[in-house]
This record gives sequence, C-alpha cells and structure tokens, in this order.
Amino acid sequence: MATKANISVPVLSLQDRKKVEEVALDAYLFDTLVDHGEVYLAVRALESQSKSKPGYTKSRGQITGSNKKMYRQKGTGRARHSTSKAPQFVGGGRAHGPKGLKSQLKVNKKVWRKAMQLLLSNKIADQKILVFDALGMEQRSTKQALGLFPELNKKVTFVGFGDLNLAYSVRNLPKANYCDVDFANVLHLAHSEHMVFSKTSFLRFMERLQKTVSRGVKE
Repeated sequence: MATKANISVPVLSLQDRKKVEEVALDAYLFDTLVDHGEVYLAVRALESQSKSKPGYTKSRGQITGSNKKMYRQKGTGRARHSTSKAPQFVGGGRAHGPKGLKSQLKVNKKVWRKAMQLLLSNKIADQKILVFDALGMEQRSTKQALGLFPELNKKVTFVGFGDLNLAYSVRNLPKANYCDVDFANVLHLAHSEHMVFSKTSFLRFMERLQKTVSRGVKE
C-alpha cells in the first residue's frame, strides 16, 4: 500500500507516452489503516443497489371481485371451493409470490472514503493508474483507440471529463468502459485492471476524494 510521503503520479503524453510532469498527492489521504472488509462492504452495497427491482404479485386478498362461494358445498360431486380468488384458478391471487421488496445495503461515507483510498493507493503502487495530459480524440475511432491504448487487451476503465469521442470509440470494446469522473466509484476501481485518467479528470477525482466521496452520484 502506498503510504509514503510525497506521493506523485506521472502525467504522460498521449502520443509518445513520455513523462510531461507529475501530479503531487496529499500523503494523508493514503496514510491510514484500512480494513479490506470496508472494500467488501462498499462493493457489495453498490452491487445491491444496481440490481433490478423484482416483480410484484397480488395475493388472494388483494384481488378485486366478489367473495361469493363458487357453488354450494355439497351435492355437486365436485371438489369444495370458496371463491374464485384462490391461487389455483386463473385470475386468482398468487401464493407466496414476489412482493417487490428490494434489499439495499448501505454504508456510511467514511467507509466509502477508506475503500476508495485503499483501492486507489494499491493501484498507484502497482502502476495501474495512468494519467495523460489529455484524452481528447479528434474523431470517434475504435481503431485509433486501440492504437493509443495497448492496455485494452485487459479490463480498462477510462475516467474522463466530457471526452465524448473517446467514450464512443471504446464503447463497443468488450473489456473497455468509460465513465465521467463525477460518476467514478468503488466498482470501477475494484473491477478494472487499469484506470486511465486525463490530468483534468484525475485532479477532479482527487478533489472528490479529499472532500466527501459520493456513491457514484454526480455532486
């Protein structure tokens, strides 16, 4: 874990990948003991919130209609029944059906902050964070994106700041993902092999980390 003082990330040129400058990071953001369980809680909470809402069915008590007995109890030779709202009849209620309840896990902001700090510091230590001077592309070209970023053979998340040409260039690549910096969250850091930033988006990302790390919702 990168907890040393004077942590810096090199800023590379997009064309030749030569170091242009360095971005200094505040060491206090990473100089803290973080439990890996906090990363687990943050990832699990985000995944639970992204699940689709289950269906909703009515029970026999919620069906609109008469509660009259279908036919008399005895003398017909048929099985005894009460109302047609019973689950075995078409149009009746459903027994033990889904009720649309969606279980969402929640964690506080301190846990989100520490989880982001741990994942980011680990990626910086492993040199999995790439910061370029700019991510702007002149045109939307998947072929050009493959030439500029050889990391696309692994799972990569591009974190931009309104770089639409790049977003359209990588959206049909199976291992690439693009998100705006205001929506970058723990899942992007946890599930990506590389994180690619522009200098502008990286500074914005660190600004979010210094304040209150939101749950992937634009501030």
